[in-house]
Amino acid sequence: MTVKRESLHEDSNVISVKVFATHAHIQKDFEQVLSSRRRFHLTQSGQVAQVGVFDGEMSDVAATVTVITQQFSSMRAVLVALCNTEESLRWLCRGVAGIVSYDHYRRDLPIAVKYVAQGRIWCDAEVFELWRHCLCDWQIQVPDDFPAFRLTGREQEVLNMLVHSLSNKEIASCLNITERTAKFHVSNIFWKLDVSSRRNLREKVHAQPLKALAG
Repeated sequence: MTVKRESLHEDSNVISVKVFATHAHIQKDFEQVLSSRRRFHLTQSGQVAQVGVFDGEMSDVAATVTVITQQFSSMRAVLVALCNTEESLRWLCRGVAGIVSYDHYRRDLPIAVKYVAQGRIWCDAEVFELWRHCLCDWQIQVPDDFPAFRLTGREQEVLNMLVHSLSNKEIASCLNITERTAKFHVSNIFWKLDVSSRRNLREKVHAQPLKALAG
């Protein structure tokens, strides 16, 4: 029997990935781990990828992640590093969507990339729970000229996550609700605060940094 192999454009399940590493042997190792799975496509220089995999041993890796993800706003970041709980929380608050330990990257990196490409978060369960509580506790300043509609407690939690650029899937995962319910809350917030997009919302609402994670 001949099995037809679908092209990259025909297979909607294929995930484009770009690896960022200082040392060639580390980049090659990460790429080999991913290329061994058919579902991943390693992009060439200049091509936009769905997921960027960053080596935590790069010099000034924080600045590199920030610059790359700002340049390619649709790219989501996965960090391979040895992080303690506090460091992991800092990375999640910077917008990294996946944190994989060097100790288990051969096993976990493909899974993390898949999760992150689906709009989900991949990290240690304890870290995720702490991060979820941090987002719910974040204090949001709403300008005085916003319409005087009162947000519900749940909508306030969703607002906290919206201004930190979480997707509907991430919001649903953090709050243990369905994605459909998350979309419903987002729509209500947009209507109550008279905004038409997430960018418009973030332009008007300023998130105060959480003291415990500042620095």
